[in-house]
Amino acid sequence: MFRFDKANFRLPSLLAMAVRVTVALVLMSAPEFATAELPPVIGRPTPVQNLAWQSHSAGLITTGKFNGLGQWMFTVGGDNVLKACELNQLVRLPNHSNSLAIGGRPSVIVVGTNVGTVELYDEQTLRLKKRFKVGPEYSVYAVAIDADAKRVAACGTVGTVLVWNIDTDRPIHHLKKGSREGERMAALAFSPDGKSLATLSRYGFLSLWDLASGQQIGTPVDHSGGEQSTLQFSPTSDRVVVVDRAALRIWHLTHEPVVRVIIAPESVCPRYSEAENSRPGIRPDFGNGIRFAGVTTLSQDLKRAATVVESGGVAIWDIASLKVVSTLPPSESAAKREHPGGEVDHIVFSPDQSKLAVSTVSGELAVWQIK
Repeated sequence: MFRFDKANFRLPSLLAMAVRVTVALVLMSAPEFATAELPPVIGRPTPVQNLAWQSHSAGLITTGKFNGLGQWMFTVGGDNVLKACELNQLVRLPNHSNSLAIGGRPSVIVVGTNVGTVELYDEQTLRLKKRFKVGPEYSVYAVAIDADAKRVAACGTVGTVLVWNIDTDRPIHHLKKGSREGERMAALAFSPDGKSLATLSRYGFLSLWDLASGQQIGTPVDHSGGEQSTLQFSPTSDRVVVVDRAALRIWHLTHEPVVRVIIAPESVCPRYSEAENSRPGIRPDFGNGIRFAGVTTLSQDLKRAATVVESGGVAIWDIASLKVVSTLPPSESAAKREHPGGEVDHIVFSPDQSKLAVSTVSGELAVWQIK
């Protein structure tokens, strides 16, 4: 099923500039992908720029580099096996999207744009509900929404972190005021209990903010993350994890914060040999002697991680034991890529942890059923 929202999307030449998108549906017990040809997505080949699950785990929301906001829905057969994935809706955004978040029940979609605004969309109709102005910054690189969909946070180019009350349309906190472009945030996350907000700068500094007072809790912690790092709270709000490819840095929020660093197992992120370490010359460096480290995501209960391996497939591993519990093969197109990791740039567990979705820079969306 493919339905256009005519009020929000008008692109007469869509079919003339069609893009082929493949969705791979994989069972953990099945060694091969089942692929399905989907309707054209938008204009020209459009890589998925951001990817997020809806709260009920039955649908995916994607944004593309050419202003497309898409909703993907899944069909499950009588044997509880994932059968199909369809592009259910597609609308054209008024501005280019830089960041994406989803929260609440029903979900509210939050999009950060390249014109300094935050836009809220209805998860069912994909219609624009509200728009907030972050400030004079040109781009909004990080957004977050709390579990009750009552507050939204956003950060623009110079590092200002604003928190709005969605009901009143008013900002309630200015949590950080930066003075230069380099201080912008790479990621934001509300705690599940709604009491705090975590911010991660592009240079890896993690800060925690009290949302009742708007004051910073303690001092920033250097987690050595980067622009591709992500943030995630534990379900009990007592831990914050910075995910940076091969490394998980867990901040235990006790009276004296304790940071624990977990490195992915060598079978997932291979290391350089002693001979390779002794050779001079330029080589990829992911830290800790790691030769390759793909993008990583965590399950909501923080018990498992999923990491893209060199082949473009995915390894799911237990965080406590560092043991690989399952491996998922790459899609056909990812396997053909010469680039290590099959050019996979996004990977996300569904909220109920029953599915895993990845997207590649070429626009392929792959979904596994994992339990």
